[in-house]
Amino acid sequence: MPVKAQKINKNTMNRFTQKINKNTMNRFIIFINCLVKSIVFSFIFLFNTFLVFSTEDTIKSFSKSDIVVSAKRDKRPLLDIPYSISLIDNHQLNNNNNTPDILKTATGAWVQKTNLGGGSIFLRGLTGNQSLIMIDGIRLNNSTFRYGPNQYLNTIPQSNLNKIELLRGSGSVQYGSDAIGGVIYIQTKNPHFSDKDFTANAVIHSRFMTSDIEKTLNAETNLAFKKTAVLLGFNYSDFGDLLAGGNIGYQRPTNYKQNSVNFKFLTNVIDLLDIYLCYQNVNQFNVPLYHKVVLENYEFNKMDLQARNLSYLSINYAFENSFTKNINLKAGFSESKENRSKKLNNKSTLTEEKDRVNTFFSILNIISKVGNNINISSGAEIYYDNVFSTRKDLDLSNNNIKILRGLYPDNSKFLSKAIYFLSEIKIDKFLVDLGFRYNDFNIKIEESPFGKIEIKPSAFVYNAGVVYKLAEDKSLFAALNTAFRSPNIDDLGTIGIVDFRYEVPSYSLKPEKALVQEVGFKISNNLFHLSISLFNNFLSDIITRKTSTYNGKDSIDGFRVYKKENVAKSIIYGSETDIRLLLGKLTVSANFSYTYGQNISTGEPMRRIPPLFGSLVLNFKINDNFSASLENLFAGKQNRLAPEDKSDNRINPNGTPGWFVLNSYLYYSLNHLDLILGLYNLFNAEYRYHGSGIDAIGRSVFLSIKLFY
Repeated sequence: MPVKAQKINKNTMNRFTQKINKNTMNRFIIFINCLVKSIVFSFIFLFNTFLVFSTEDTIKSFSKSDIVVSAKRDKRPLLDIPYSISLIDNHQLNNNNNTPDILKTATGAWVQKTNLGGGSIFLRGLTGNQSLIMIDGIRLNNSTFRYGPNQYLNTIPQSNLNKIELLRGSGSVQYGSDAIGGVIYIQTKNPHFSDKDFTANAVIHSRFMTSDIEKTLNAETNLAFKKTAVLLGFNYSDFGDLLAGGNIGYQRPTNYKQNSVNFKFLTNVIDLLDIYLCYQNVNQFNVPLYHKVVLENYEFNKMDLQARNLSYLSINYAFENSFTKNINLKAGFSESKENRSKKLNNKSTLTEEKDRVNTFFSILNIISKVGNNINISSGAEIYYDNVFSTRKDLDLSNNNIKILRGLYPDNSKFLSKAIYFLSEIKIDKFLVDLGFRYNDFNIKIEESPFGKIEIKPSAFVYNAGVVYKLAEDKSLFAALNTAFRSPNIDDLGTIGIVDFRYEVPSYSLKPEKALVQEVGFKISNNLFHLSISLFNNFLSDIITRKTSTYNGKDSIDGFRVYKKENVAKSIIYGSETDIRLLLGKLTVSANFSYTYGQNISTGEPMRRIPPLFGSLVLNFKINDNFSASLENLFAGKQNRLAPEDKSDNRINPNGTPGWFVLNSYLYYSLNHLDLILGLYNLFNAEYRYHGSGIDAIGRSVFLSIKLFY
């Protein structure tokens, strides 16, 4: 090579290296700045704690209540877990009208809403099929969960919730595919036994919101004997068009209706053997996609029906004086239905699509204990999906009907089989966490013109963590986790318009992979709780959309053609701080979350990364009957956008402005009555969660009335 060419290449490489080093340094400075702020805020709160005198009568223990199950598939103290977990308390469960909104004040949870009838939670910058939702230890995610925000969390009624845990940055070893960002672990209500021969209890709960935004009625009864009990619940909600803050006014159409039924039977007629039988059914009707109508020239674009059914039998046997402490077997069936209809303005074609996923599952979990220092959770699970998908185009001008291929290949099959092993070893002041999972898949698709297609991906993942107990109420932790997401039917076989692009099938995909590193510090005692964590997530083989052609065309119906490929690598890092203080009758809760995402393959920001965000909640117990709380939610501006963000019509190409919102609540409880009076958005601020398709609620008053019998 000529000397001149060598010199040019050397100079180019030097400039390139300098640019990389400069960008790396800038990201490092941003990260350290956020960390310092989190630590400063934390120590300010801790210092204030020691300035306030609190008596034993007004102090409640955090540490006794902080028992979690999501991280180990077994009940463990939060301080013994080398991972970050958010817990949702009763106030959060009662202050909101749907499940996604309940998580607004949870550490590390960013709530994106494409429509009023949806709500997708971002955990550490990831959502959709890169974060896993569990209900009673059973996967809600199925083989049609799509990349990016989806609405499925909102199919879990708020009225049926007992507890929510957010396992952030872990979960693939415990629960399998999709848990790259983490796990939303939901426990529904259980029936309770009676200490008498028979008791019957009932709860009637109504919620009303001004501007006709919500009318809800929940009814629940618990019929109990000493060793047998039944819980039966019913919900009906009528959600009107959402009134936004500022001068935006009503966002039409956003209204929809919902009903649900939940049934759970529990018996313990044989000592040490608990048998649960559960049925859940949810139906949502005519749920509109607001941004499609307003921004994409649709006369209507809605889900005529969004439905979910879950039935399962759970058998739990506890052993006495044995190496095996507990065996749990779950088996059941779930069904997901999504019927969509849409019609463009000035067009005569009405499109109707129907997707249905039938899932059969069986889960075995065994809890064992070796001596006093080793706890083991191990087991196996099988999930089998059968996907049905159809499409019908009706020309309203002549009533001509065309039967077309649905969004997914009809009668597709998705089989997942796995074994897993989780262990906790106590060595002096150390707790060592080790685990692994092997998961294989069998995906069968029959698709013209490709013929019969069978794909058999597999994944082996592991985790390793260590907790060092500085004291009974203080611990340091470090963890290394691997995670994966298997390509599903949505990745492989989607054909049609998705968001603002036309997707075509791709049958050569392999699992996405992630390597997660985390360090942190926790305190939990009678006075305060503090958790600080730093994390780094390296993702590889990410399935992403690339421009392509279909039948020789690069555009169909005016939409650019895209195909999914394993071509991207990214890195996500950040910090999270969670604080709760007991200051006499005042409880202070605060959290701060910062996430930075970079697409290494393109040198550009990752898509939909949330800004710096958090919350501050003050709850004051006035007396045994009255309490009040003030809730501040805030987010910084997000103008660090990926190219896909700038082309997304839900996101301002100049970025999403920061915001600061205040909500307040007054609680009254007496004998058989609970009342909550709430005021959302006190200053009627105009604001939107970054990436959302609608603006958030404006100033509104709600009343919650709960009667106990």
